[in-house]
Amino acid sequence: MNEPAGCRLRRRSREGGAGPAQTQALPRGTDRVGRGGPNGPPSAGPRLLTAGDWGKMRSLFLPAVLLLSLLQASSQASKVRRQEDVWGSWGEWSGCSRTCGGGVSFRERPCHSLRTDGGSSCVGPTRNYRSCNVESCPKGSRDFRAEQCSQFDGKEFQGKTYQWLPYYGAPNKCELNCIPKGENFYYKHKEAVIDGTPCQPGTRDICVEGACQAVGCDRLLGSSKEEDECLRCGGDGRTCYRVHGTFGVPHLTAGYNRIVVVPAGATSIRITEVSASGNFLAVKNAREEYYVNGHWTAEPAGGTALPVADTLLHYERGAEGDDAPERLRARGPTSEPLVIELLSQEANPGVSYEFYVPLGGPRPGPGWSHGSWGRCSVPCGGGHQTRAVFCTSDGTASPDHLCQAGPRPADNRTCALHPCPRTRRWQVGPWGPCSAPCGGGRQARSVHCAALDGEGGREATEEEECEALAGRPPDARACNLRRCSSWTAGPWGECSASCGPGVQRRTVGCQGGGDSPLPDAPCSGEDEPPPTRACVGEDCLPADGSREVGDRGPEAQRSPPGECRTSRYGCCYDEVTAAKGPEGEGCEGRPDLPYPAGCLLPGALGPCPHWTTRWYFVAAAAGCNRFWYGGCHGNRNNFASEEDCRRSCRPETEPGPGPPSDGFPREGAGPPTFRAASGQVVRLPCGGGVPPDPAGAWHRDGRRVSSARHHPQPDGSLVIGPLTEEDAGVYSCGGGHVLLQIAGDDRTGLTEEERGRPAASRPQRPGPG
Repeated sequence: MNEPAGCRLRRRSREGGAGPAQTQALPRGTDRVGRGGPNGPPSAGPRLLTAGDWGKMRSLFLPAVLLLSLLQASSQASKVRRQEDVWGSWGEWSGCSRTCGGGVSFRERPCHSLRTDGGSSCVGPTRNYRSCNVESCPKGSRDFRAEQCSQFDGKEFQGKTYQWLPYYGAPNKCELNCIPKGENFYYKHKEAVIDGTPCQPGTRDICVEGACQAVGCDRLLGSSKEEDECLRCGGDGRTCYRVHGTFGVPHLTAGYNRIVVVPAGATSIRITEVSASGNFLAVKNAREEYYVNGHWTAEPAGGTALPVADTLLHYERGAEGDDAPERLRARGPTSEPLVIELLSQEANPGVSYEFYVPLGGPRPGPGWSHGSWGRCSVPCGGGHQTRAVFCTSDGTASPDHLCQAGPRPADNRTCALHPCPRTRRWQVGPWGPCSAPCGGGRQARSVHCAALDGEGGREATEEEECEALAGRPPDARACNLRRCSSWTAGPWGECSASCGPGVQRRTVGCQGGGDSPLPDAPCSGEDEPPPTRACVGEDCLPADGSREVGDRGPEAQRSPPGECRTSRYGCCYDEVTAAKGPEGEGCEGRPDLPYPAGCLLPGALGPCPHWTTRWYFVAAAAGCNRFWYGGCHGNRNNFASEEDCRRSCRPETEPGPGPPSDGFPREGAGPPTFRAASGQVVRLPCGGGVPPDPAGAWHRDGRRVSSARHHPQPDGSLVIGPLTEEDAGVYSCGGGHVLLQIAGDDRTGLTEEERGRPAASRPQRPGPG
């Protein structure tokens, strides 16, 4: 039995796996595989679907199935994510970080997560920000960054307190870096400034959470609006014109030199040194009133924001050692003309300037510029001073003929025309030594009337000429009012060595008036007696006087291992430290005695055991002594005979030809000469013996000495000091004469070393023993 074609189609579809065939009743006149109808062309009758027809259907059906599967999987994954990580609602906005000038507020939203690993994967920011209080702060308001630095004023920092100013030179513009006023270092007080703080002067960008964020000219975060150089938000710069140039005159008069005048109404002002120099930028108004670096006074290093001409002028100068040019910046518009100057101290590397002026305003042309007047040639009596005058056009040096339309300013003028006054004044000298070390004493100073001619000249005159002045300064006062105490010293002990150099010791203490011991502090004003002194053991030779004593040496010379006496170069002056060379290298505390350096060293035994006797000089006794010498090394204080020792160690201050070399009297054709330096104290002996009236016996250059300046002593000597050049002269007493020379006087020849020591402490010729 033959099956209808439709049945065959359904069967093939099931068996071939191409998908179920869907059949539905068709309206009369409609064919399954052909087109036609009652009004169409005649039908050709049922037609069998071919393999090509079935392939076309499969190519359309399979992609549709795959796309549907992907959409279902994505929908299921989205449902899972929404169930695990979901943003919550935004919270309320926080308070504004500033009350004016452009602050920042923020709000936050939570991320809700059902994940068990503790993490979250919400996409997007947790916090967002918005601008607030964008209106300008009132005129005269303090810079916001400066206000934050001032919170640390008066607080102890590394043991000191400072006034802190903002520092803009650090790399991170959003850290709170501040510099102490008058110092050359800065310090990071906080990791981040308050939100809304400008990143740097003259810009709108602000710091948010420690990072610099862009702000539009409408002062809104994220805004792309920009202000043109004319200060129009979103403008195109057509309402103003640019004025720019470089002031490049290299050699200027030391002082203030004009660069350019910034007119009123100027905007976007930038003045910058071409390279760093030792010069300073200065700003003043037309009334010669300085705003920045005026009157030879520099602003602190770092950054300074100053309210000037109804705008904020930012001045930047690097700290000491920073190789950074100076800068001036201001947004404007200015309410008055500003004169920009260069305070010159060295060659000018050039100063570039740029600003914008509203259209319709006057354009600057060539004109004369000038520097500051130099110092007057004299302080009084009529002198002259000069200044540099040069032609500039837009601040740039130009040929003089371009400025001939206007009168050329004068480059010199007279000055200090007032007559030099002749004035009288009391002149006082330094206070002399106190007459008593404790318990109350007196000290004096010189007081005399001096005439000054106004040009640096000065001469002493009669005291009557100063009587009309305010009270005469006192020439004496009480001193050393503290309770008396004194050092006491016990007897010297035995010498530590029986042969050669050794040390003697004694007890030293501070004692009060009632013989009670005191702490050392009350006696600190007096010189403490030395607790030790050098000594010399004389028992050095055997009874037969032989000089060679064999290979072992006497028992008296033996020293513990490591003691400096048996070191390679012997001891230093302190008898403890080993010297590093035969001339006392590495030694300190050389005795202040007038002998060659080698003669002041202690005798050195040397490290060898081949004992023999030699001679060495004992400075404390001003003589030579024998000692046991080990036969090798040692120091320069080592001689074969006593004659060699004495000849080599003569005092360096003994009289000889030529001018004297110390501060003690010398015999010669004239009177004995004493030489000393200003500020020292000297005692002059009375050549005629002890006078019956010491106070009236002394004269200088034939005139009786003043009791206020000179102090006669009971033994007839005269104490003078502290010395001044006026004390030089010939002093006489009881028929004897003494010449006193003062350092600085034409007759003196003191060496620099002698002028640095009091006269009483200079080396004297040692006495016997």
